[in-house]
Amino acid sequence: VLIGYWHFGNLTTGIGAATLYLMLPYTAMMTGRVIHVLPAALLVWMVLCYRQPLWSGVLAGMAIGVVYYPIFLLPLWISFYWQRGLMRFLTGILSSLVVVALALALVSDSVANYGENLQTMLGIWLPQIEGLKGVWGLNGWDPIYRLPILAAFVAISFGLAIWPAQKNLGTLLSCSAAVMVATQFWHGYGGGLYVAWYLPLTLLTIFR
Repeated sequence: VLIGYWHFGNLTTGIGAATLYLMLPYTAMMTGRVIHVLPAALLVWMVLCYRQPLWSGVLAGMAIGVVYYPIFLLPLWISFYWQRGLMRFLTGILSSLVVVALALALVSDSVANYGENLQTMLGIWLPQIEGLKGVWGLNGWDPIYRLPILAAFVAISFGLAIWPAQKNLGTLLSCSAAVMVATQFWHGYGGGLYVAWYLPLTLLTIFR
């Protein structure tokens, strides 16, 4: 609603997007699952604050702290802020990640456990092709194809940082939605099931 009011100049458009989001069955089914809803909510607030690089960076860092997949949005957003607040954006991201890492230390049993939790939070591991779920699970796609799809996804993520060269709010919305949609094709633990990761951004793109 706030994005419609402040950035689209149309309160009705924002209400329409929010209403359609709330009407979808997926929203009712998954609202209680933090890992489904919270990252996308933080990305929506990130878009809302896009004119304030520091706060956008803070929200991006929080989203990455919840689930690391929004990290692939950074090339796009860094290219957007390249000549208009890049250092403030990066400062916000790093500050937020430091706070999340410190909070993670409070719930870790040992140094080794903290290292494992930090690795999991940032997704620092080699792509796996065993024990997967979602479209890659039982009777799904052959896990071996996850590797070329992952490579293509990384190429898309960095490619959107280069093209289009001139970026505006519409570019941020549509390209961010595209990256989060593409995430579903290689996400190994529920691939294709995390609709909320891209649904709000997609609705904002359509309504805009």
